[in-house]
Amino acid sequence: MARTVWTLAALSVLGFTGCMRHEIDIKPIKVEPIHMSLDINIRIQKDLVDILAPKPSARPAPGTSALNAKIRAVAARIRALAPKHTKLEDAGIVGETLDGRHEAVKAVDDPAIKKLIADYNANAEELVRLVALKHGTTLADARENYVAFEFERASPVCYYKGRSGQWLMKKEWIERGGAGLFKD
Repeated sequence: MARTVWTLAALSVLGFTGCMRHEIDIKPIKVEPIHMSLDINIRIQKDLVDILAPKPSARPAPGTSALNAKIRAVAARIRALAPKHTKLEDAGIVGETLDGRHEAVKAVDDPAIKKLIADYNANAEELVRLVALKHGTTLADARENYVAFEFERASPVCYYKGRSGQWLMKKEWIERGGAGLFKD
């Protein structure tokens, strides 16, 4: 009897496996290239770092374009103005607006300070225009990156004018979480 049970069990297992059907469908794998693009803001930020804060040993690569030569010339003019400009910023005399322009925080009568601010603004605007042209982006995007670049590198006592027109030190804007400066 045990032999019959084992025989029936073996036959039933074989019978069930015979009813099962396995099919493997192998399709060809399609390999396509993956295109990745770097965010334009990251490229502009990197470019501004390279332009305005070059390494002492950095030399332009041979065969650089005329546009890069113009950018380097404007950056050199900005760096020449930077020591005096930075002293005025640290003293709370000059601050930056959200459009990247520099203004007197309080009324200034000194013509030398007015000229320094005007020269700095003209060069900064030219730099923004050239960087936008180089990266194929809008002036607004390049200017926004320029302001963010300057804000990141500014000392805590530098003044920034928010959307409301209020001047506050960088450290005060940071304490407020940037509300009213770069965001509402």
